[in-house]
Amino acid sequence: MPATYEPAPDEIIDLARELIDLYHEDLADARIGLLMRDKAATSNGMTVLGKAKKLSADMRAYLPYDFIIWIATNEWEALSQMQRRALVDHELYHCRLKNGEPALRGHDIEEFNCIIERYGYWWPGAEGSVLATQRQFWFLRRVGSVTAANLDGVNRDVIDQIGDLFDGDAADGGEAAGGAL
Repeated sequence: MPATYEPAPDEIIDLARELIDLYHEDLADARIGLLMRDKAATSNGMTVLGKAKKLSADMRAYLPYDFIIWIATNEWEALSQMQRRALVDHELYHCRLKNGEPALRGHDIEEFNCIIERYGYWWPGAEGSVLATQRQFWFLRRVGSVTAANLDGVNRDVIDQIGDLFDGDAADGGEAAGGAL
């Protein structure tokens, strides 16, 4: 049975507006339609939580949008507040206006976890990914542990995920295993 779509609820529209104001100033003039898809799609065996699409010039002549973003309702309901925020932010980051024209941005990282475990950040241009990971380690070392009492205002889900990922090694100030550039 084909998926069904409906307009996104106000909570998602408000979240998208907040994220655009905070992180996506370049999208202030973009026309973005937000939809809910009844169930997640799959691509290459992976669940697709959401998707950003650029409307072609001929479609923009008939529809008042530069981009359409859909979010899978069945997956949205299972996400934490932090995960919901990250999903909307992620899909917005795909969208950009390049010289006033809608364009899509690809992912920074496209790799298998096991390859990263074996070889680290091996690919040309991985420096940005290394820096982002180092910033997460720096934060964990700064607070001293993932259970530190001084985490007021810090997203605990992120801290817990990183602590779990490295079995607490990074949070305890130890060096994390794995490759680096």
